[in-house]
Amino acid sequence: SAANQVGKTVPKFVRREFEKYLACGILENGFVRVYCHQCRHEKVVAFSCKCRGFCPSCTARRMNDLAFHIVNKVLPEKVDVRQWVLSMPYTVRFVLAHKPKVTCKVLKIFTRTISAWLKNKAKHELSISAQDLKTGAITFIQKAGDAANANTHYHTLFCSGVCYEKDGKCLWHVVEAPTTEEQKKLVVKLMLTI
Repeated sequence: SAANQVGKTVPKFVRREFEKYLACGILENGFVRVYCHQCRHEKVVAFSCKCRGFCPSCTARRMNDLAFHIVNKVLPEKVDVRQWVLSMPYTVRFVLAHKPKVTCKVLKIFTRTISAWLKNKAKHELSISAQDLKTGAITFIQKAGDAANANTHYHTLFCSGVCYEKDGKCLWHVVEAPTTEEQKKLVVKLMLTI
């Protein structure tokens, strides 16, 4: 209840970021004048707070810039991407929220497990050693859930297949999406390993 919160304070970094957010995009807090020499149009642009947590404008801009970079510069063309999400039980979430090294170890286990599954499925289809197959992934670690609660979870974009070399050429092989049974086995394997 609100009565229980009286006298309690938030961490300084939260207060600092919230104050920056309140000043974001307000001209009296600073701006730049942008002028185009060709069309002679000029515009005043207010400084942004560049905060990661509270500001929807700055967060959306950063998200769009990153998405554009990944789609146009990182992901290979004409390769489908499959999203894998790993969410942990409540007891593990609190550990992940406070121990970055554990968060990284869980990520390694997660990506290794999915990568091994892709390679094993492809090696039977191609009759190639799993060591000759390569996978690719990008992970975004989110620290909170929809209700701003502590919920460290992983969103991983895996290329939906493997690449391998044959006769000096790099070839791509699509791996079908996992069946429900395969998903269950992967979950059990992950939980036993983690």
